[in-house]
Amino acid sequence: MKKILIAHNSQSGNSKKLAEEFAENYKDIFEVDVKPIEGINEQDIATIHGLILATRIEAFGADRKMRAFLERIDTYREEPIPKIGVFYTHSMKWKKFFKKGMDKTMGKLNIFKNNYPELLEVRVKGMKGSIIDGQEEKISNFIKNLKSYIEN
Repeated sequence: MKKILIAHNSQSGNSKKLAEEFAENYKDIFEVDVKPIEGINEQDIATIHGLILATRIEAFGADRKMRAFLERIDTYREEPIPKIGVFYTHSMKWKKFFKKGMDKTMGKLNIFKNNYPELLEVRVKGMKGSIIDGQEEKISNFIKNLKSYIEN
């Protein structure tokens, strides 16, 4: 089975909750591990086929700890990770700033060359609120489409 790592930096639990939903949907065809970014080491990255980043928008851009994590794991591998997907949670409409920051960070690193072209944006209620209702279909479709991308 191909190994998938879902790395999150959840502050209020929403990114972790979604990461676990992804894992539940992927465990039928992948060996899946869900971990907070602080607990990920070189061995976790060495043999993965796919990496899914579960992050949040922070201060109008990509989470600083997630960006630092990406720079750190870039030193763990010489070759790119075969498949990468990203989803994020936020309470405000800062998608373009987030995407610009993540693209800039990932673009200068060697292991990020095969990124799934779409991002999943999940809105939450306030800074530490729950996921806003009505996004289930969008989440489900992204999970399904990313699964197909990673599998092939």
